[in-house]
Amino acid sequence: MGSSPRDRRLASDYRLVKKLKEMSSIFDFKTKGGNDAPDEYELVFNGRGLARAKDDAIVVLERHVCEVRLGTSYPRMKPDLTWKSRIYHPNISESGMVCLGGYSTHWVPSLQLDELCEMLWDMIRFANYDTRSAYNYAAGKWLLSQRGHTFPLDPRPLRDRVASGEVRLEDSGTVVLDASAAKKVRAPKKPAPHEAAEGEVVFFSDETDAQFNGSGADDDLLVIKE
Repeated sequence: MGSSPRDRRLASDYRLVKKLKEMSSIFDFKTKGGNDAPDEYELVFNGRGLARAKDDAIVVLERHVCEVRLGTSYPRMKPDLTWKSRIYHPNISESGMVCLGGYSTHWVPSLQLDELCEMLWDMIRFANYDTRSAYNYAAGKWLLSQRGHTFPLDPRPLRDRVASGEVRLEDSGTVVLDASAAKKVRAPKKPAPHEAAEGEVVFFSDETDAQFNGSGADDDLLVIKE
């Protein structure tokens, strides 16, 4: 029984994203449809990014969710991306629209879904941003004047388990756990409240974000008022 080029691409993307999950302590995902060629994903990234709190303070948020829909014209046309958790980034609008730079206007069909996940993670941790063509003008302006953060916020690549030697990718494409790995790349520690610099107010909050399935989960927020 044959399959369309789109079906084969969806199946290939699914295999690559599953493999990415094995190579990362940062990344997780869910799919809709329950098959091996899904066209809707919830991508979850656990690491340091920024968001705006209700009192307009800029906060460090540790969990980030992006919804991806691979439309009927995919991979000829780019995926539909919607940010579901709060985020403060010059290239992501307040409504959750994501600007992929040149890929937004000149999509490259050969770009695989796992590579797109890497791009999104680099946006979260501010290893990838462009203030010249901001979707969120206020975030772009803030970024040019702020002095409280050093970028990237999180030093880890998305395939951090490979970078640390915890796992390795064999020539066959199999991901293998390396039990002898002695050193791992870890997320930066969150400062305790008493470690705040002079002039800053730091506290933790249990505010929640709406999740993909409509439920909520506690966020661990480090809030810094400047």
